Amino acid sequence: MVDYYKAASLEAFGEEMDRRWPNRANDGWIGDPSHQARKSDHNPDWDAGGVVRAIDVYIKGIDKAAVIAAALRDPRTAYIIHDRKIASATDDGQPWDWEPYDGDPHEKHIHISIKHTRAAETNTAAWFKKAAPAEEDEVKEADIEAIATRVYRKLEPRLQAYTQDLKTFERQTDGPDALRAGQAAEAEILTTANIDRIATAVAAKITAAATPKA
Repeated sequence: MVDYYKAASLEAFGEEMDRRWPNRANDGWIGDPSHQARKSDHNPDWDAGGVVRAIDVYIKGIDKAAVIAAALRDPRTAYIIHDRKIASATDDGQPWDWEPYDGDPHEKHIHISIKHTRAAETNTAAWFKKAAPAEEDEVKEADIEAIATRVYRKLEPRLQAYTQDLKTFERQTDGPDALRAGQAAEAEILTTANIDRIATAVAAKITAAATPKA
């Protein structure tokens, strides 16, 4: 009777990948004799009831970048190995920084180990996060400034004309008349329709800057 088992969190990960890539190869998970001869997360942890805390995801038929992105920095993940590199949550230098790995090169599969905690084993929350709407994507500060500059340049002639008109009224009329004239000129520029057009244009430019290029 087999009394070891794959961690529930990794079972959930596999099910998510099956839905995305139904023709992919089965994950490797239980240690073969070579793994059993050494310490490995592919071997059952008998002290914890026989749980296995690692899977090997074969890269044929999947989007390996998407799989790595799903596991990388997930609070359940301990480390990832692929293509002679390793990224770890517990790296003494820079956590999740890819570093050279001189063991099995893991060129045809992605090794994913979870942490040795009950939470990492039992948490079956989604690994693949839904993409955020384009308007919520991160936009660099420099992009925002560039958009704002372009919008201002379109408005600048009208603002300068308003300022010049106000100065002319101030020279030619007394205070109250100048105030009323200035308010009238400002109202003409800042109509609801104009504000809507400006806001729409700014939103469209920010969305365009935030949308990944195909």
